Amino acid sequence: MEKEKTDQRNSLSPVVCFSIYKTFIFYFKMIFMVMVKTARELALSFEETVEKPHFDRFSFRGKGKIFYTLSEEKKEVNLKLTPQD
Repeated sequence: MEKEKTDQRNSLSPVVCFSIYKTFIFYFKMIFMVMVKTARELALSFEETVEKPHFDRFSFRGKGKIFYTLSEEKKEVNLKLTPQD
């Protein structure tokens, strides 16, 4: 009997859980958008860098070679480095 009371006290209602979930998703999207903006600004800060589409991503190229790709949809960033880097 005591365990049942403890379980009821510690559980959140579905409405509260959904509200927390929606809040988390909202802030995650906001943080990601700030990260995308910062990532784009950083890539474009290098000399001779241009942004071009690359399949479902944005690519950033220096001297015609891709060094960085960004996918807003998949929330991924790929950075290409040489062994010396």
